[in-house]
Amino acid sequence: MGTTETPPVAAWAHNGFGERYLPEINPHAFTSTDSTTIFRQRFSELLTKENSLHVIIGTDSGLLPLFILKNGPAEGSRYLFIETDEIYPAIHALDGLKNLSPNLVITSARHWFKEAQELQLVDYIYLDAVRIWDSLSVNEALFPGYPQLAAEVRKQLDATAYEAIMKLGSKNYINKQIANLSENKTPGGILGDFKERFRSKTALVLGGGPSLDEFLPWIKQHQHDVAIFAVSRVSKSLFEQGIVPHFIVSIDHQDCNFGNSREMFLFPDGPLLINANHVAPRLLSTWSGPSIYLAERFPWHTPLNKNILTPWGPTVTNTALGVAVEMGFGQVLLVGVDLCFSQKGFTHAQDSDEYQTGPKLDSTLTVETNGGGIAETQSDYSCAIKYLSEQTELARQKNCRVISPAINAAKIENIPFKPIEQISIEPLEQSALTSIQDKLPEESRENRERENLLIREELNRISTQTEKILTLLHEAEAYLNKNKTENGQKKLKYVAEIYKKIRSGQNDANNFIKQYNLKAFTSIISSINIKNIKQKAAAEKLPLEVSTYIQSAQEVLDILAGAKDRVYARLEEDAPVPDLEKIKKAWDLDISHGARILVWKKRRPDLYSCFSKADLEIIHKWESVNNNSIRERLSEEYKIERSYPLDGVDAKAANLFADKNRTSLQRLIDGLERHPDTEAAGELLQLVRGYLYELDHQYDQALSSYQELVHDTMTPLAEEALRRISLISLSQNNLETAALALECLSHTSLVYLEKYADLLCLLDRRQEAADRYIDYLERAPQDIEALIKLGKNYRAMGAEDAARQIFELVLQQQPTNETARALLVASDKEPV
Repeated sequence: MGTTETPPVAAWAHNGFGERYLPEINPHAFTSTDSTTIFRQRFSELLTKENSLHVIIGTDSGLLPLFILKNGPAEGSRYLFIETDEIYPAIHALDGLKNLSPNLVITSARHWFKEAQELQLVDYIYLDAVRIWDSLSVNEALFPGYPQLAAEVRKQLDATAYEAIMKLGSKNYINKQIANLSENKTPGGILGDFKERFRSKTALVLGGGPSLDEFLPWIKQHQHDVAIFAVSRVSKSLFEQGIVPHFIVSIDHQDCNFGNSREMFLFPDGPLLINANHVAPRLLSTWSGPSIYLAERFPWHTPLNKNILTPWGPTVTNTALGVAVEMGFGQVLLVGVDLCFSQKGFTHAQDSDEYQTGPKLDSTLTVETNGGGIAETQSDYSCAIKYLSEQTELARQKNCRVISPAINAAKIENIPFKPIEQISIEPLEQSALTSIQDKLPEESRENRERENLLIREELNRISTQTEKILTLLHEAEAYLNKNKTENGQKKLKYVAEIYKKIRSGQNDANNFIKQYNLKAFTSIISSINIKNIKQKAAAEKLPLEVSTYIQSAQEVLDILAGAKDRVYARLEEDAPVPDLEKIKKAWDLDISHGARILVWKKRRPDLYSCFSKADLEIIHKWESVNNNSIRERLSEEYKIERSYPLDGVDAKAANLFADKNRTSLQRLIDGLERHPDTEAAGELLQLVRGYLYELDHQYDQALSSYQELVHDTMTPLAEEALRRISLISLSQNNLETAALALECLSHTSLVYLEKYADLLCLLDRRQEAADRYIDYLERAPQDIEALIKLGKNYRAMGAEDAARQIFELVLQQQPTNETARALLVASDKEPV
């Protein structure tokens, strides 16, 4: 549990296993079980996960790095322990943690990222070998700095990983790009042909943030005056309001994109889909309207990649804004582009799936809003804010003003806030879509057939090159296997000649093979760099490099074969008399395209005359199933089975209480009242209400709320409730109630045992106090202050000899302790 103030790093305690720990940060973990037993159960992978960079937040009083040192680090792995700035000096001073090896580093919150870079963080990201761990102390979150530290570390690592991985590309993206070859017909470059047409006009970029709801009436009123660029996931909100966007923008390659965006298929004819070349194939193959793709059509060099428009990232909002700027709009309004949560903790607008999951309440990251308030956010939103600011500055240089009319959206540099009613709009003379329809190619069977034949020819070209590359690589592999003891330089020379032959005649396929599996090729190089191997490694890595090369080439051949099968199916769809069995077989193999029946039927109104009655029954069944999959959320209330987790909400609430942040605590209460998990949220509600009552000095109500959390079983919430009960009771001089609370707490943590003994002294229950001090000092023998308290208690009991022995013991341990010396002198002056 969190506390209401930052505790000092006080005396070290000892458990029954000879281990020192800080009760302020590890009150429970090591009292009944030794740390090695606990760590072996919780952190065994730290010892077994090889060739990884383990980033561990917190050190568990220094015991966790000692555990790694004692039990041996995993082969090739490095360890970065990050402590809060307050606790770091105490850990740094430990004798067992000095003069560490370069592969185990303990650092502070202030300097951790620099240390991570020196440990070659990016290389480990390329290897997909960064592991993030929360220590036990971070999980318990007794020390207030831990939740914020954990959030900041993850935020920085996420941002670093995103930038690194984006440079590598991805098999998933390429696979989807190839699956979309037949559907990606019109390149995005044509969008730049309209720059002069829209110079004085306004575009709306509609995101899915909470503020979208408040602007829907305005959008409906002005939908014919502006160009509407809607991210695909807001289609439900627009459809239900009778708003038809001019442009729908979608970039997500994941299959769930279809489910999130399904209402886009219910709009009447008109919207233009602007999609990333790798967008989810099921979504693109089901779309029967016009579409334009961004980036290259093929993932290799070919003359068929023409009129390219490079997309913007990392989010779909960045893409929508980039398209609006490219088309020359002089003014862009960002609506629903909040990049922060609503005051009630919701991340998205009311009609979204995310809204149905309930509020997200565990975030500790915050941003300033356009209205000067503070709102919570999450790490990916934080990254998007940075990119959006940079993109908007580039838009300004192209004479495009980007404005945010949402007062509760995140404040973003370069994007001014202006209320919607104060924004001037010059209406469009005609629909933005009408303005570009003439530029779009005609949708016809002849055009589709011509495009698919070109695609098939290109796929055959790269397949042929790849087969030749595989033949040469197998030659290299056979040579290396036959000449394992051969001179390294001779091996390098032979393989270099093979590579030269590959480049000379098959370079388009060669570059694609490496790009397709770039992560694996980069991993080979990174692993060499990490181990600091130079000359010798070049020859030693050859078998692995050639093997990776062969594997990648074979994977490419497989996906090219699948792509050709898909093209054959597309050609069959447009045949005068389609072979239903062949089409069905192709669709069965390519499950994500099952909803394509809706496109096929629309493009081929003559289908009913082509098939038998039995075939038509199959077609009607497909149509019914896929129509239902699109309409199901509109025909009944959409239900979400899993809500946002509540982990970390208790620690967050404690920090808000410590900051006396009434507004955020009330917001937390509002969110918990709306959370689907009523049982878990109900207990947290009692805690947060208690905090708020305390801040408002309504102590009786606070005590009632806390008492609801006290049960026979001690839980973290019960512990915090008892702690608050003890503090309130002490402030009201209700010592007996405070003592009852502290007695319960004293069984859970050493921290409370001393406080309980102190209170027993105040109640003049001297013998009980002495017993509790002794219990405490058996586990924290170096706590001089507690020893002095025990001596004073003995004196108050009249046990003067025992008191003198205690004060003398203090001076043996700390000869300069003037308090103990003065107490001994006072004892000598007492009459015998």
